[in-house]
Amino acid sequence: MNTFTTQPPPVPRSVRFHDDKKILMFNLNHIGRFTALVIALAIASPYPAQADTVYNAIGGAENGGDPLSAATGAGPVLADRFVNPFNGTLTSVELNLSLSPGASAGQGFTVDLFADADAAGPGAPLVQIASVLDTSLTSGFSLMTFTPDTDFLLTGGQSYYIGVLDNGSNAVLGNTLDPAVLARPDVVAGASYFNNGGVQANSGGPYEISVNTSPVPEPSSFALLVTGIGALGAMRRRFTA
Repeated sequence: MNTFTTQPPPVPRSVRFHDDKKILMFNLNHIGRFTALVIALAIASPYPAQADTVYNAIGGAENGGDPLSAATGAGPVLADRFVNPFNGTLTSVELNLSLSPGASAGQGFTVDLFADADAAGPGAPLVQIASVLDTSLTSGFSLMTFTPDTDFLLTGGQSYYIGVLDNGSNAVLGNTLDPAVLARPDVVAGASYFNNGGVQANSGGPYEISVNTSPVPEPSSFALLVTGIGALGAMRRRFTA
């Protein structure tokens, strides 16, 4: 007895291409929707969710401090040098401050970000972070946080000075000789601090200051994203035609 096997008729090439095209378009549509979702989430969410500390000379053993007064202290500028590792917006600064023992409150001081003028120390002030009255200080050291009113972009790889500028103040800015603090990579990179004696090596005791920033995406990241979206759109147009 002869057995006959019935083979399904061959699918025309045009039909196969049409089916393959539908599958591809389905996948591209889902990829496009996923990409749009990722972009929407990135836009809707703050970047990043938490600020990064790019310089931190606080938290170690206390070593007294220097009076800010230009007349009787180490002022008129007390500042730490730091190297900013990446592009970021300055979000806050912390300083360990007190009022000079036995002194009445003076006028006050400003907290400033300065350019780095190399051997000359702090250069021109780039942004005033806060204006502070001595009446806000106590006789004992305490950490105070200051937030700038306007956004200021710190350039990646650029060095700056962060500190205080006297305005008839009796404030004291704490410093530290704690070996653990001096060994921190960001403190080592900063390398120096400044007072009326000029630029000083950090082995002498940097001021107790920390700097926080909010990193911003590099332009190359945006370019890569735009390129990827453009390529996806080109593929969709190609297979729609």
